[in-house]
Amino acid sequence: MNKYIAKTFAGLEQLLAQELTDIGASNIEILTRAVAFEADDALLYKANMCLRTALRIIHPILEEKVQTVEDLYKMAKAINWTRFFTEKQTIAVHSVVDRNPNFNNTMIASLKAKDAIVDQFRDLKGSRPSVDKENPDIRIDVHIFKDRCTLSIDTSGDALHKRGYRQTTHPAPLNEITAAALVMWSGWDCQNQTFLDLMCGSGTILAEAALIAAQAAPNLNRENFGFQRWKNYDAKLHEKMWVELRQKVNMDNIAKIIGCDIDKRAINDARQHISNAGIDELVRLSVADAFQKDFSAETPGTLIFNPPYGERLSLGDQNAEAAFYKQIGDMLKQRFKGWTAWILGGNQEAMKRIGLKAASKQIVYNGSIECVFAKYELY
Repeated sequence: MNKYIAKTFAGLEQLLAQELTDIGASNIEILTRAVAFEADDALLYKANMCLRTALRIIHPILEEKVQTVEDLYKMAKAINWTRFFTEKQTIAVHSVVDRNPNFNNTMIASLKAKDAIVDQFRDLKGSRPSVDKENPDIRIDVHIFKDRCTLSIDTSGDALHKRGYRQTTHPAPLNEITAAALVMWSGWDCQNQTFLDLMCGSGTILAEAALIAAQAAPNLNRENFGFQRWKNYDAKLHEKMWVELRQKVNMDNIAKIIGCDIDKRAINDARQHISNAGIDELVRLSVADAFQKDFSAETPGTLIFNPPYGERLSLGDQNAEAAFYKQIGDMLKQRFKGWTAWILGGNQEAMKRIGLKAASKQIVYNGSIECVFAKYELY
């Protein structure tokens, strides 16, 4: 069993810890924007494929006290990097430094750790790995907090939110991890309740909802993970874990998943993304104005949407934005009785104009924007 740390966004730690519990991880410990756990190789492969709220999973190798850049160099050179990869592979070093005055920027930490790694290979093998910042075979993490430094090797490669289904650009897209968290928080009963996104944009919330409903691992069809480039990679074990996850996928007995947006181009993107994810048979999409489309024939269920705000709304002033949210509140009260509505709002003042008492609120970060994810019971 090895120790790993799954990174996530602030506020999603409890969800990630529960996911790790569900797949059988042990010694789970909630950290800040991360969850530590222990796993064997099989569970590591499985975690990278199926965790919905993890950004990436790293393997801590060594933690020590460092005060100077030379301390970091000695620490990094003391690790036997040849256990993990060869001099013929490419590397990149990523650093985070907090509250250590001897490292006035992360570049110094990254450079010093890189120097130690390549010097070790040169001493032992006569040649060294090359640096590739864009698409490295091996990614090394340096984390310095005060005088404590942790050196880790990344198991994921590209960040795990890059599911592969979203290939077009859309203004201010919701991160896939955040979208999955919204669906998980909602408690949507996917077999008995309609799921509706009134302003679906490029369809990220709908895609994550459908993947959850089908029990489909979000990175099941991803071709490249960081652990595949390690010396001890077990391709047969990886294939076994893939088969187990593939057999769990079930698209039967799932309630309606419906999305609409007034922007035809956004709906076209959503159709493409949902098709890429292999879940197009589960999702119904249409070009429609949420304030005009009639949903009275649908069985009440769970409504989640992320209304445009700020620059995405393009209304020009705060009064217009407040009026827009009042219009949302009027629509919910008049046309969605019996539903449970969840709204992710980036303008907390404007959200007050919805005119409904929130049953619960959760702080969510959409990029750098602090948002509120509010629940409204529409009796």
